[in-house]
Amino acid sequence: MFWHRETIGVDGADLVIGGVKATELAREFGTPLYVMDEATLRGNCRAYRRGVEKSGLDIGLFYASKALCNKAVLKLVSQEGFGVDVVSFGEWTTARAVGIVPANIMMHGNSKSDDELAAGIGEGASIVVNDPSELERIIVMARQMGRRARVLFRLRPGIEAHTHYKIRTASLDCKFGFGVSDGAALAGAQRCAECFDAVELYGLHCHIGSQIFEVSCYRDALDILFELSATIRQTTGINIVMFNLGGGVGIAYVPTDDPYNREDFVTYVAEAARQSAAEHGEQVPRLVLEPGRSIVGDAGLTLYSVVGENIITGVRRYVLLDGGMGDNLRVGLYGAQYTALAANRMDAAPQTTVTLAGRCCESGDVLVRDCDLPNLQKGDLVATVSTGAYHASMANRYNRYPDPAMVLAGEGRARLIQRRPTWEQLMALDEELEG
Repeated sequence: MFWHRETIGVDGADLVIGGVKATELAREFGTPLYVMDEATLRGNCRAYRRGVEKSGLDIGLFYASKALCNKAVLKLVSQEGFGVDVVSFGEWTTARAVGIVPANIMMHGNSKSDDELAAGIGEGASIVVNDPSELERIIVMARQMGRRARVLFRLRPGIEAHTHYKIRTASLDCKFGFGVSDGAALAGAQRCAECFDAVELYGLHCHIGSQIFEVSCYRDALDILFELSATIRQTTGINIVMFNLGGGVGIAYVPTDDPYNREDFVTYVAEAARQSAAEHGEQVPRLVLEPGRSIVGDAGLTLYSVVGENIITGVRRYVLLDGGMGDNLRVGLYGAQYTALAANRMDAAPQTTVTLAGRCCESGDVLVRDCDLPNLQKGDLVATVSTGAYHASMANRYNRYPDPAMVLAGEGRARLIQRRPTWEQLMALDEELEG
């Protein structure tokens, strides 16, 4: 099946992750529980590295930490030769806490705070500028600090990626980036030329969207980048030396998903860059890719315990779990689909069609609809696969439920990399009224 990866497998009735049985993980760490398979995570990183090595081009790899920002994960991807892109001071400080140097950090975000910009400017990180107003703030701050900010422009090129409309990030009507067709990007470059003492515009950034299976849109983006780069050089004299194509490569959540191979994707981008450069009479600049979901997504799964069921005769059979939209917001946010497994009954044949329902007080708190599973009893374990990206990072505490713990499984052992808050810790930030 599609969810079988390097060390995710089955031993009799048990789902096994990183050499550890799901039942053992649940017994030791409780549920709901995020489980990351270390071998798969490292394998995904290495697939990208192989693609870079085969490409013959200068291609940098930066992990998109918004997918899953955790000290252990950032340390691991750094060990695998990745830089990190961050979109908040929290992600910045996490990256710095594990020793990632500013030169290996891309600072993103569409509403950067003064503190975030000051850190990026002061420590020499690359800042991906979102809009003209942010550019003006950077110019002022850089001059006040006596520094010259290194910047890329995030572009809004009008490309409609074949993905859910809520995760397209390059269409014309979008909060991200400088417009290309309306002249905003060129005007911004002219402003950089006027303020050469404060900003160095050295790159262009174009992140098309997320969960993309049809990769031809990256060639469309490259054509736009080469055209704009030439116009900027001719108009301002600024030489663009980096194209950042962002991330967005999809993964398999259900068996019908057909994602692009990671190594082949890098090879595709390299060849597309060569072809586009030749057609535009340009040299291929340094390229940067920022994978996130395709690094951690299918390296993770979530374990739940069955609490009970609610059978509506002739309509639906709900299996009630001890987690839900607090640990997986993607279903409610944009209708994401998942594959579910009976993690302690892998040797049992499917017997009934059920809908896995969460515990939050919302009718829409449903994790998987109409999946075929064995008859489940209270205490059984259910796993949803491919939950490593945008689950822990989007977790919330609706209904005052604590965040799940997270473990890294590999070589027959599991290491805790995120603790589950206690009830006392959940209340620690509350202040009681006096009187």
